[in-house]
Amino acid sequence: MFTEAGHYGDAIKNVFGKGKRYPIGYILENWRGDYSLLERNHFYIQWLFPNRMPGINSYACVLTDRDVEIINGSPELKERVKEAFEMMLDFYGVRLTRNNRFEPAENFSKRLAVLNQQYNHNYLRITRILLAIKELGHKDLMLPWLKFMADLVYRENLLNHAKESFENYWQHTLDEKDFLQLRNFVQECKSTKSTEEKAKATLHNTSTDTHEGTPSRTSPLTTPSNIHDNAKDYILCTPSRTSPLTTPSNTHDSSKDPILVNSHTLNISIFFNFNFIYNSFFLVSIYLSQCKNSQSQATRKT
Repeated sequence: MFTEAGHYGDAIKNVFGKGKRYPIGYILENWRGDYSLLERNHFYIQWLFPNRMPGINSYACVLTDRDVEIINGSPELKERVKEAFEMMLDFYGVRLTRNNRFEPAENFSKRLAVLNQQYNHNYLRITRILLAIKELGHKDLMLPWLKFMADLVYRENLLNHAKESFENYWQHTLDEKDFLQLRNFVQECKSTKSTEEKAKATLHNTSTDTHEGTPSRTSPLTTPSNIHDNAKDYILCTPSRTSPLTTPSNTHDSSKDPILVNSHTLNISIFFNFNFIYNSFFLVSIYLSQCKNSQSQATRKT
């Protein structure tokens, strides 16, 4: 059996990696923070987090009921399991606080970028870790950890590539009660995300309207004429009545303003009356000139 052979004690010699044997104590003390080694080595994970089903490491023992009983009965071995769990949390950019809360570590952004990759083999590792801590004395950490990851998957959208693993594997490692709590939390995350997206969209539209829409009422004449076309807002749109001809035509629909219509009509009327008088005077002048020429020609003939 796993524990009877001493495979989780200080005397472990059976953790394999590239033909070498490493005790678990050595791995926990020397491999933590060596992210490249933890990423490329595929053998240690079966020893740190044994499961009922065999993994790719044929040298690792399958977890049995007797192993579970022995490890849960030993505070030292349970602490070793937790230490291994914290090493992997650090690998994923997360840290476990003293009151068993999960929060981003200092290297969170970089490590999360590595984790959030499609078809990442670390998603299988997380499933194995969840199954192991469930049986080896740390079941109470499962739901808080999955809630932390659910927030990243569904609300923050920072772990979106893990959504399939979350829904098909991770959440199903919980018992029924915790599973229902997690599903409710996931719905809250989705609802919060939807609300935040609507708020951002509203803020964006408001910002766009501020820069491209209604001008300030304190300086209507400095506003470009093509950004407002509301004939009902007389303060913003209507130019000074003393100079209606200086206003661009596309800033106001004068057909809706009877005062401006009368003003425009009056100016047009004056314009045409002036042209009529000028043209009449011009025609009379030509007529008198022609009469004078005709009289001069008649005088010469006589």
